[in-house]
Amino acid sequence: HSMGSIIAYDVLTDVASDVNIHTFMTLGSPLGSPAVMKKMLAEQYAEQTNDSESEKKLATPENIKKNWLNLSDLNDNVALNYDLADDFEPNSHGVGPKDVIVNNDYEYEGKKNPHKSYGYLRTPEVAEVIHEFLAEERPSLADILRDSWERFIALFSR
Repeated sequence: HSMGSIIAYDVLTDVASDVNIHTFMTLGSPLGSPAVMKKMLAEQYAEQTNDSESEKKLATPENIKKNWLNLSDLNDNVALNYDLADDFEPNSHGVGPKDVIVNNDYEYEGKKNPHKSYGYLRTPEVAEVIHEFLAEERPSLADILRDSWERFIALFSR
């Protein structure tokens, strides 16, 4: 959420490129704001000087394997540029941001706050993403542990 999406993007791009990410979800993200994009473009294209800056697109981290969902409320002043899909190149897995407009109806004591993280987390769109992720077929913990144990034993039986 918010600045956390910038930190997560930087970590996935520069620090933890070996960590596989199934679904990356950005909520109320300022990744598309001009100042943030200019800084990231300068870092990613530091060696290249012949391309026009307006033609350059940012890289989608390679370790995002299945989805990057960028959820924004149109009234969220932090997520100024809610359309990240046209600013980021898909990675080699074909993954780039998919922009989803949501209604962050968070309100406290009569004052609306369309940037509030809690408001994003309770939107039907976030609930659907979480449900789909949890319902997906994947090996059980017992299968993962058994496979790891078998590989460990095989390592020492050579």
